[in-house]
Amino acid sequence: MVTPNATSSVNESAISAFSSINLGKPVPNCATLPNYAEWFQPSEKFDNGDCTKALQLFLTDYALDHGGTKYEFLASGVTPVHGIPTQRVPLKVAYGTCFVVIAMRNMFVKGDLPGETPSRSAGSDISSFRELYQNAMDIYAKCSEPQINEPGWYPAGDLNSIAVFLWQAASEINQRIQTAPQTSPSLTSTPGYGSVGDIVGDTA
Repeated sequence: MVTPNATSSVNESAISAFSSINLGKPVPNCATLPNYAEWFQPSEKFDNGDCTKALQLFLTDYALDHGGTKYEFLASGVTPVHGIPTQRVPLKVAYGTCFVVIAMRNMFVKGDLPGETPSRSAGSDISSFRELYQNAMDIYAKCSEPQINEPGWYPAGDLNSIAVFLWQAASEINQRIQTAPQTSPSLTSTPGYGSVGDIVGDTA
């Protein structure tokens, strides 16, 4: 779950200091064959119409609920350090053949990600769900139009250490990256549709 922190003065100073680091504007990157074969599953048609629905689910489940609030995104086992609300990743939202995925870049090795943008490879990074939704829309605009229809990703966060993805459901890379552990038995995922790890996995 998203975990709030009531110390507003700490929140403001942490965000200010973290946001002062500028690594330049990142861009969306599309995966292509044959270099990124694990991003594709030829036996499954990657329906970009499913991506519009997955993006709509991400918008309603996350971006509209949490707006521009800044969160510290971090993988399981990483200790929060910025005194602001936290969200554990990977986080997945699915519709049909398309997944919107939020992960940390240090979950991947060199060569996994096309067009890799420099980052600090931090264990955590700061962003908002609204910003991550816009990042995902940028991927869709570049990679998932009918003429292109490719999976892709965007380096996000103040340190470019968050990775936003549009992945084909049956692809090897989507199968390899698992969601953060759930912490509430009342939250369950529906295969092929909806949020996987819906505001869950936070133990800060």
